[in-house]
Amino acid sequence: MTTRITFNHFTLILTLFFWLYIPFKVINLYQSLVPRKGFIESVEKSGNRIPSYYFKLKNDNNTYVNNGNGTLSLFKQEPKPNLHCTFSTSPDEVNLSQIPTEIFYIGLNEQNKLIDCYYYVVRKGLFTHLTTILFSFILIVLNIIAYNRSKKKLYWYCFVICLLQFFLFMLL
Repeated sequence: MTTRITFNHFTLILTLFFWLYIPFKVINLYQSLVPRKGFIESVEKSGNRIPSYYFKLKNDNNTYVNNGNGTLSLFKQEPKPNLHCTFSTSPDEVNLSQIPTEIFYIGLNEQNKLIDCYYYVVRKGLFTHLTTILFSFILIVLNIIAYNRSKKKLYWYCFVICLLQFFLFMLL
């Protein structure tokens, strides 16, 4: 007896993989963050609707940046000069600390780490964000086709959740 993977099973596996990929990437990044400490020397704020913050630490040549990537960034605390701060950076950017460059900081004063990790994973660039939205739309179409072929409520629920996820990716 051979087991054949049908279109509906393939759609369900692909949907579950997509739902779990981003949370596991965020958890993996959260677990591997490298803590940093220092006194903030200067702070620059962009004039965008969702501001970006750039700051420099005393005795450090790097500029630390946190782009205002989405609506959740409006709830974050802005850095203030001449204050002691703690934050984290990605392990990928630890090696960049020898050369003066811009480094993305995560969780200023240990607050909003999950928001920053989410944006670090999802919005690394326009291509990554658009690919995530496109893949979410493809899953919507695949789940509606699977529902029409089998008439099982499971695929309808997957369709509704993918639709909500699509709108969340568009808004956040």
